[in-house]
Amino acid sequence: MQNNQTITNSTNDISIEIDALFEETKVINQETDEMNAESKKTLAALEKEINESITKVENIYTDLDAINKETEDELDKLILEESEILAKEENQ
Repeated sequence: MQNNQTITNSTNDISIEIDALFEETKVINQETDEMNAESKKTLAALEKEINESITKVENIYTDLDAINKETEDELDKLILEESEILAKEENQ
């Protein structure tokens, strides 16, 4: 009889420990879910900022390309004008 009581007490103790571990696991799982959700929000915000930065950099390169083209065109125009002036001077 004593043996059966000891087994029953041990079984109850194990059951209580398992229930406590299960509850602890649920808490850890909830915390993990919350951290995961927060991480997703943070990553989404970072992705948005990165995309905005990429767009700004692309716009800067587009502007620089336009400035470069303008500069080349102006330089070509000045070279042509200088060539025409020199050609006129040589003909006189």
